[in-house]
Amino acid sequence: MNGLTMKVSASSIGKRQNDGYLPQREICIVESQNNQKPELRYLTKNDHMICKCLSLSITYAATIGGLITITGTSTNLIFAEQFNSRYPEAQVINFGTWFVFSFPIALIMLFLTWIWLHCLFLGCNFRETCSLSKKRKTKREEMSEKRIQEEYEKLGPVSYPELVTGIFFVLMTLLWFTREPGFVPGWTALFEKKGYRTDATVSLLLAFLLFLIPSKVPRLFQAGKEKAESNAENEKESDALTPMITWKDFQKLMPWEIVILVGGGYALAAGCKSETLQINPLYTLIPATMCVSFGVMLPVGNPPNAIVFSYKHLQISDMVKAGFGVNLIGVVVVMLAIMTWGEPLFQLSEFPDWAMTLNATDSS
Repeated sequence: MNGLTMKVSASSIGKRQNDGYLPQREICIVESQNNQKPELRYLTKNDHMICKCLSLSITYAATIGGLITITGTSTNLIFAEQFNSRYPEAQVINFGTWFVFSFPIALIMLFLTWIWLHCLFLGCNFRETCSLSKKRKTKREEMSEKRIQEEYEKLGPVSYPELVTGIFFVLMTLLWFTREPGFVPGWTALFEKKGYRTDATVSLLLAFLLFLIPSKVPRLFQAGKEKAESNAENEKESDALTPMITWKDFQKLMPWEIVILVGGGYALAAGCKSETLQINPLYTLIPATMCVSFGVMLPVGNPPNAIVFSYKHLQISDMVKAGFGVNLIGVVVVMLAIMTWGEPLFQLSEFPDWAMTLNATDSS
């Protein structure tokens, strides 16, 4: 037999069970006949179908979840930046209005995509999948639960840097949503001049604070026991004042290739100008922006697709078949949304004054 076969003996399985580890299933890695790429073999066809279904569900969930916020995808960012710079008087695209419009779309797409993947890979027997009847746990399930609990306990309590980062993330989200919610004046109304407080202002302010806040609990806020232990360790003053983020860490971990890619997209989008169509620009821009994110048919469509495809549970034909259905679902749901709750939300039935003023300026 060409290729390598990996097997677990009965004695080793018994030993692992006694140690509390999961028994490993028999997996064969076999080279193809032309000795090009190794192929994975599964115990049953159902196992293989489950691997395919779960792999695709991960990438589709990441893509659909990115639709909810403006910062979720680069296309959303490009649209928001170009729209707000081209139509500064509009003041209709912000985190609040985008979330109200896109959140129902994401929920509907998640449900329909789950149905599509289930029917495609696991069949249409939803009764067994959705059964709520209590079944006796198998020994493997009990060991899995025990192993997950052990790994969770290894995480330990929430550390000070994790707590600060979590608070900043929640604060950033709240400031984004309340900047200009639309139905009530936002916190930008507290300032006289308009246009100087954007979503980037919030991001840069909180990021700047992370360069100032120390990465360890200040001695002023430490309990007596912790303060005594801290003094006993004779920590250096420089270590105590180390910030949450240093410039060296920022230079090392910052994904500069993404910045260049998105910046190039901004430059490309700046060269695209809309014609005078006498319809609300949002009527065409929002569906186009969201549908561009539905590049789920090929591994090169988006980064989640490439990551999932690299695990070799899927073939390109699997992604094409599943992605075609997801594309149809996405286009139908987005068009339904723009013609129903999107119309009163963005007042799409009227040609806005801010667009009319810009068109008149361009024609002159």
